[in-house]
Amino acid sequence: MPLALQPLSREDLQAMLGSADDPPKRVKAKFLLDQLARGEPLITSYPAPIQAVRLGNEVLMIVLSGEPVVDWSHKFKRQFTD
Repeated sequence: MPLALQPLSREDLQAMLGSADDPPKRVKAKFLLDQLARGEPLITSYPAPIQAVRLGNEVLMIVLSGEPVVDWSHKFKRQFTD
């Protein structure tokens, strides 16, 4: 199941590059701007396998590969919590 990524413009990346309080954000922005400078497009989705297992009516486990963001956790809780 491919997960759609939030689109980023060159302006967004320039703003991230100026982020004084978030060094990892600056590193990522530089990486992506360098990618664009080489003429390479930014990815728009990430192929992430997903598996769901339900044990009776008590337990539902949803497992994503990689490092899912907290937004997915909130979405699953809203959608699957009684």
